Amino acid sequence: MKPNTVTRAWRQVTGCCIENTLARQALAEMVGTLVLTLVGDCVLASLAVFQLGSVGLAAAPLGWGLAVFLGVLVAGGVSGAHMNPAVTVALATIGKLGWCNVLAYV
Repeated sequence: MKPNTVTRAWRQVTGCCIENTLARQALAEMVGTLVLTLVGDCVLASLAVFQLGSVGLAAAPLGWGLAVFLGVLVAGGVSGAHMNPAVTVALATIGKLGWCNVLAYV
């Protein structure tokens, strides 16, 4: 993959990058899943703490939608942002992802 402007700038600042593609993809999946669960759970925790009542009926799905969006934004360019083991196994089953990558992604 061709590095984008942010990646090139980050390499100039830090002076390091992960050359191993599988390690980079696994790390991207981990960070994307972290963002997904962190943002989604924070939305639910804030709804529980502040007891917003009927507002929570719209805020919870919108918050989780935002969480998925941010997770895909973080990991999508590197690994495809599966963020779900079922998606990874399904892609390996139909042959779009190698089975050797499944363990790293899950």
